[in-house]
Amino acid sequence: MCAYNSSHDEQACAQIKFIIDKATRITKDSATLLDLFATNVPRNITLAKVIPSTLSDHDMLMVVRKINANTLPPRTIECRNFSSYDQQVFCEDLKNCCWNDVLNEEDVNSAWLKWKELFLSMCNKHAPVRRKTMRGVKCPWLTVATKKLMNERDSVLRKARRSGSEVDWSMYRRLRNQVSNRIKIEKRRYQRNEISDNLDNPKSFWKTMKNIFPGNKDKTTIPQSIKIDDGETIIDQPTIAQRLNEFFTGAVSRLLETAGPLMNVRQFSSKKFTSERFILQPISEKFILKQLRDLKVKKATGLDGIPARFLKDSAAVIAPTVRYISCELVTEYWICSRRMEKGPCCSSI
Repeated sequence: MCAYNSSHDEQACAQIKFIIDKATRITKDSATLLDLFATNVPRNITLAKVIPSTLSDHDMLMVVRKINANTLPPRTIECRNFSSYDQQVFCEDLKNCCWNDVLNEEDVNSAWLKWKELFLSMCNKHAPVRRKTMRGVKCPWLTVATKKLMNERDSVLRKARRSGSEVDWSMYRRLRNQVSNRIKIEKRRYQRNEISDNLDNPKSFWKTMKNIFPGNKDKTTIPQSIKIDDGETIIDQPTIAQRLNEFFTGAVSRLLETAGPLMNVRQFSSKKFTSERFILQPISEKFILKQLRDLKVKKATGLDGIPARFLKDSAAVIAPTVRYISCELVTEYWICSRRMEKGPCCSSI
């Protein structure tokens, strides 16, 4: 069995790949691979396996070929459930937290860890974290009417399988064709609207194009062989890595050799520097409050796991403690930087 098009030229036929790599005929004394499956487009084969069979001494081959667009594997995401979230109740619970433990902490890192623990405990109480499994690709072009028609199609299919009536099978085929046509029309209309709406925004335009024409994310970019100056072809992976490393590390030196004389570097005089000392201004609570209220709630959550919505909603409550941590952090790193400039024996700014 061979899964290539007979109209391909001889070169394409010579590039076929055998998919099955297990024995298909197993006896008491031997195990032999007799049944083959070959293809010249292996990326279209998503599954290939040997299924034991009692009907013959040869096992069955099962191959699944990909005919639709690229699909995404299931992935698990974390999100918060805001169904019972109340901003006023959340702020009241934050006011009742023991923030003195944070303010009394001398080490800024310990103060931050305690603050984060207290704040996240309130976040988890009012909007607990939920895990969801996202399957397949999003289909935003599907309308409510089309989904109802799909449900009707599935219902008629189940009825036709139970009854075996030709009338039920004919109704199923009619609904199946209607669903297929509606999906094609709605998908085409949605993609055209997305492209026309983002013509003035290059970033959104190309993002839309990538969604419409997805690429193969599993495609590797590692070269399997390289040809060096003397015409020799190298296939050893460590040697290829070493050759590429030597090429890129020597690129700058080769560029300097061919670039000619360098431009004169502008010289700065010490007379142009000011004698005024830099004074670190304290961070005010008003500044912290403004920064918290200006947060964009639609931005993704950072590595700390604190959503911007909670910070913005409770800005008036957490501003004093955030200011304390910010001042201590800036002061500590300022002192450390000045000590590094003056030497390890310096103990003051």
